[in-house]
Amino acid sequence: MDQIFTQRQRGYFVRMKNLTRNKAGVYVFRKAVPESLRPFLGGKWEWKLSLDTKDEDVALLRAAHFRKTVVEPEAKLAKRKREQAANPGAIAIFENAREIAAEVSESLPDWSLAHEAILRKHGMLDAEELSEALSRDPDNPKLKAVSKALAIAQGSKVKVQFTIKDSLALYLKTRKLTRKAELERSRIIDDLISYMKGDRPIERVSRIEARAYMESLSDKGYAPGSVNKQLGFIQAMFTTALREMESKEPNPWVGIKALDDEADNEKRYPFTLDQAGQVIGKLDTCNDDLRRIGLLTAFTGARLGEIAGLDAADVNLKAGVITIQENAHRRLKNKSSKRTIPIIGPAIEELKGLPASGPLFPRYAGKSDIASAALMKMVRKRAKITDEKLTWHSWRHLAKDLMREAEVSEDNQLRLLGHAGNGVSFNYGKGVSIGQLREDLERAYAPLLEAIGKLVVD
Repeated sequence: MDQIFTQRQRGYFVRMKNLTRNKAGVYVFRKAVPESLRPFLGGKWEWKLSLDTKDEDVALLRAAHFRKTVVEPEAKLAKRKREQAANPGAIAIFENAREIAAEVSESLPDWSLAHEAILRKHGMLDAEELSEALSRDPDNPKLKAVSKALAIAQGSKVKVQFTIKDSLALYLKTRKLTRKAELERSRIIDDLISYMKGDRPIERVSRIEARAYMESLSDKGYAPGSVNKQLGFIQAMFTTALREMESKEPNPWVGIKALDDEADNEKRYPFTLDQAGQVIGKLDTCNDDLRRIGLLTAFTGARLGEIAGLDAADVNLKAGVITIQENAHRRLKNKSSKRTIPIIGPAIEELKGLPASGPLFPRYAGKSDIASAALMKMVRKRAKITDEKLTWHSWRHLAKDLMREAEVSEDNQLRLLGHAGNGVSFNYGKGVSIGQLREDLERAYAPLLEAIGKLVVD
């Protein structure tokens, strides 16, 4: 029987019966995937995670985070897929209808005989009997498929009416997404369906409702950028479904965006040089992995997830560079994210003594949110920087400012930060040497190194 661990947190007891200890005394979270859900999670039979701690309180917090961010969302996604399998949507019914028509036609010399053969194969004498069966059970997916198969056999153009759920299923089917991305998009559509008071055909969603939904997201406190990101996905999903349906109805989400009252130059929140120096000065209070991740993000401008997910194969110690590329621990944000970055300043020493194979930071590989939370706790509590507009991502904003002030070319800024470039000079030629990029970075970061030096002297 599993031991039940309990922790009192903010007046509540956190109970966890899925914790065990390995031979080394490290806590491990283990929870069996219900048998009915396994086929919808690629055969996965267990959620398992080493919590990398022997401390019970820490283990409880990490286990609760893993349950909330991985176990519960994956279980919800699997249940949705199980429900779709049990209650096929418009896409599955249409595909089933095509299979029925094709199967019957293969055994017939003439398509004109298909109508009667389809009915007979499904135990019906004529179309009237099918019509009566549908009137008694209008939501029966098998009867719907037979009806559409008859229309296909007769050469009629079959119109498919997608609901919001059908549209999500089509969108996910036509795109290769990570499970995390699927979960996020499913959550967005769950919220939309809840707001609409239930699933409905997408052609019955009006522009007024779309705008009202946008305003409801803003009222909930979502930032304009977050609102527009959600609306952008919904618009793309509707576009895909309407095109598949050959619908002439306009997409109600096109052009609907949340307005931002702040000017563009107010959206950027870089650290000042003094703040950056304070943060770097407190990195020694973190564990070794966090200190290394912190310095590497600070002196490259790379995304936290890119650094936390580094593999030993991504590091060339002799050349003093790291390569941001897709590996077993994380995916890339986009194609432009793949790049090689020279390492400068204090970060050079952080490349030494790292694992010779596998993830460089095992406890944070694929879990950059945990690294972010720990680093931001240090920023708030120890570096005493409480401005909520400043986050760990502020290092990328600072890197951009430093490069601009050092007059690093726009193309090289894009290369170093992993942003897409539109200029002819960016897309043609052999590119820029690592030596030139290193020179650019060293020139850009000189003011920060000087500020750190002054803090050490003081």
